Amino acid sequence: MIKKNINNGTLRCFGTSKNKLTSKEILEDYAHRWIIENGIKDLIKSYFMDNCPGTNPHHVNIHFFMVSVCRQLYRLIQRGLENFMKNSNGSVKTLDTLRDVLFRQGSARISLSLKGNSIEINHLNNYSPKLTKELNNLYRKIHKRTSSGLSILGGLKLNFQLKPPISEEQKNGFF
Repeated sequence: MIKKNINNGTLRCFGTSKNKLTSKEILEDYAHRWIIENGIKDLIKSYFMDNCPGTNPHHVNIHFFMVSVCRQLYRLIQRGLENFMKNSNGSVKTLDTLRDVLFRQGSARISLSLKGNSIEINHLNNYSPKLTKELNNLYRKIHKRTSSGLSILGGLKLNFQLKPPISEEQKNGFF
C-alpha cells in the first residue's frame, strides 16, 4: 500500500504479510505498532531499560520495578505540566528530551519538617519565567491533591519552593 501526504506530497510505503487486510486495516495495524516501538525506544533511551545491572533475577526485578516507578512519576509530571510537555507537532516530550531542563539544570534541598509534618523541597537554582510558571502550576496541583498528606509517606505533606525566575539577560538554559 502507498500513502501520499496531502500537505507535502511525500509517499510512504506500507507492506504486510497479512493478505486479507484492507488498506485502512494495514494503517491501523502500523499505528498500533509505532506506539509500541516508540514506547520501547523511550524505555531504552530515557530509562536505560537495556542496561540491567546483572543477570541475578532479584537485580533484574528491582531494575524493572525502578524503571516502572520512574516511568509513572514522569507520566505524573507530564500530566501536571500539560502544554509545556508537548512538542510543536502535539507529541509528548520524552524524559530524555527534558532531563536537562527538569533535573540537571538545578538542584534542590529536601528536608523533613517534623513540626510542619511535611517534606520541604526547595529549589536552589532559578529557572526561566516560562518554566517557573509551569512548575508553580504543577506544584499547586500536587499540593491541592495532597493537602491532607500522602498515605504512602505516612501522611506527610509536600511543600515546594521555587526561586524567582531568572531574567532573560542571565538566561543560558534550554527554556
